[in-house]
Amino acid sequence: MNIKKIIITIIITVNFISCTQNESKKLNKTQMNKDPFYTENSGYDYIRFPLIKPYETISLNKGEEWAIKSDFKPKTPAEIVKAYGIQKINILLRKIIICYCEKYPIIGGEEFPKAWFIFIPEKNINKGFTTEQEFRAYLQTQGIQKEQIEWNTPKELYEQFSKTYCLSWIPDCN
Repeated sequence: MNIKKIIITIIITVNFISCTQNESKKLNKTQMNKDPFYTENSGYDYIRFPLIKPYETISLNKGEEWAIKSDFKPKTPAEIVKAYGIQKINILLRKIIICYCEKYPIIGGEEFPKAWFIFIPEKNINKGFTTEQEFRAYLQTQGIQKEQIEWNTPKELYEQFSKTYCLSWIPDCN
């Protein structure tokens, strides 16, 4: 009887230690930023990576198509912009989200075959453009020159985030 108790105690202890070691590895990846917004990379039926809070990039079909999600509530139909079908994306100056979309983008409540978007969370700016020329002209009003734009695909950023739980714009990431 005592041997059974000892064996059970050993098994429970080994399981506990192995679980805490796995949890420790997970914490090492996410200890850079304690805010769950910046550490979670998936949910029950989606995958995601954070942009600038409260903006995130999500995919409901395992990375085939990406969209930007936020809690921004437009006040008028003209303010409705939805970045669906993201092909290229990046963050400029750690505060300006830019992306290029095809297939599903919506500007002013109307769907277009392609569009460029600029989101500036700290200023509540959400703008969509149907031409690259308009997009770049608006970026210049924010002090961004053409040479400063480097694009990534959502897939590249998601893979990097999944491995490191870090992207260059996430607070406290190196």
